[in-house]
Amino acid sequence: GAVEREVAALSELFGATAGEEWTRSDNWFGDDLPCPGGLWFGIHCHPDHPTRISAIRLNENGLAGKLPSSLFTQLPYLEDLCASLLALCCLLLGLLLFFLFSRFSLSP
Repeated sequence: GAVEREVAALSELFGATAGEEWTRSDNWFGDDLPCPGGLWFGIHCHPDHPTRISAIRLNENGLAGKLPSSLFTQLPYLEDLCASLLALCCLLLGLLLFFLFSRFSLSP
């Protein structure tokens, strides 16, 4: 079912980003599901759909590698994804855009 697909996507995330080396992975793959309750470190449950994942916040947690596409295809309620990799990419993109736009004047 849907919950199993979400757990599988989190398993792919763990494997693809060196989960064994993360700073924290409290309760990942324990006896409890990630939702409801949000007992897995960095996993937050949707307020209106408590068995579904709405946020993954693993920034500054030692992730390395690529984010699996399953995060975007198997987590339909995901609204917030914060991981060190993503933050770094966003920072670099922001700096690039700033550099590009600061080099060109839009005035006549």
